[in-house]
Amino acid sequence: DRAVTAAWQTKSAQIEATYSWNAGYRPTGFAQYPTMGAAAPSGRSEWVTLNARLAPLQWVILDGWYSTPQGRRPEGQLPTHSVINGTIQSKFLPTFPSGVFNFKIQITMENWSPGVVGRDPAGDPVSLKGATFLRSYIGFQIGAFTAYYDRYNVQGTRLESVPGLQIPRFASSFGVRWEFQN
Repeated sequence: DRAVTAAWQTKSAQIEATYSWNAGYRPTGFAQYPTMGAAAPSGRSEWVTLNARLAPLQWVILDGWYSTPQGRRPEGQLPTHSVINGTIQSKFLPTFPSGVFNFKIQITMENWSPGVVGRDPAGDPVSLKGATFLRSYIGFQIGAFTAYYDRYNVQGTRLESVPGLQIPRFASSFGVRWEFQN
């Protein structure tokens, strides 16, 4: 396997591009997913991956990555795949320069294109539909105390990245963490 990476960076922006070559492989079955037999053997594959980050203000960040195979798409991996994050994060630095306060709101969009992700036990191709998922996060920190609320699949999409393993609709997690030190 080989890769070539080029990057450019300034104070408020950065971009990185990678072109990689992966050797062929013969994957084994997916024991944890009985509806999937295996992925077909693949020949050498080539990938283009782009990463970017734009922070026009200290508290506004737009970042993400995009990856796509060139030529033949190998089975067993998501086809063209991307993730984009939009974040507003304030550490209240003008008021509290110590960084003891932090407030973060983030929206994430994950997307992949249709493709074949493997073979069923009979050897027939298992197709994956393209999908877009949205995720939201809000968190607040005061010193050693942190509280957050995270919601995945905000739009309630019934699609999946692994056949037979549906991504929960409107899934939420929340938590509070408070660290004490002597």
